[in-house]
Amino acid sequence: MAIKTFSTGEVLTASDTNTYLANAGLVYVTSTTVSAGAASVTIANCFSSTYDNYRVVISGARITTGAQFVVGQLRVSGTTSTTGYYHARIEASPVSSAQALNDTGWTWAVVVDATNYAGGSVDIFNPNNAVETSYTANGTDSRTIGAFYRSGAGWHDVTTAYTDLVLSLTGSTWNAGTITVYGYRKA
Repeated sequence: MAIKTFSTGEVLTASDTNTYLANAGLVYVTSTTVSAGAASVTIANCFSSTYDNYRVVISGARITTGAQFVVGQLRVSGTTSTTGYYHARIEASPVSSAQALNDTGWTWAVVVDATNYAGGSVDIFNPNNAVETSYTANGTDSRTIGAFYRSGAGWHDVTTAYTDLVLSLTGSTWNAGTITVYGYRKA
């Protein structure tokens, strides 16, 4: 879509407004509510050729016990990829870092606990293209011992086009939460 430039005194028509609204940045793809006691959550058919890049928003999340990181894996045709995940994260309060090579999933910089509702967002780049997929993540962890901020990034060193996303935890099971996937609209 060509970018239209408006000048002083020019009328912005309903057609112009509708065109710009229809071509806005993030577009809702799907959302799921987490089932209490679930070991993992599969968001089927959330990646397609419609978008190259996606944002996953985790909100109101809780787990049954403790505090655990969210682990993301890519899936296609009912098969979850369990190799080739590389990721790193930096944590503030207290400051620390972690890195993993050729892991079975991405340990995102999003922590969920049993007491407070937590959330975060993850941008995933090229999951439905047959190239390496990468991501960036930002998350919170609001435990009673203090607030934490985490940021991370990584890639999946497998050149497969994926359609699904599987989210689990480094331990425990899900108790509540909503996971929403948005696509970044192409120009």
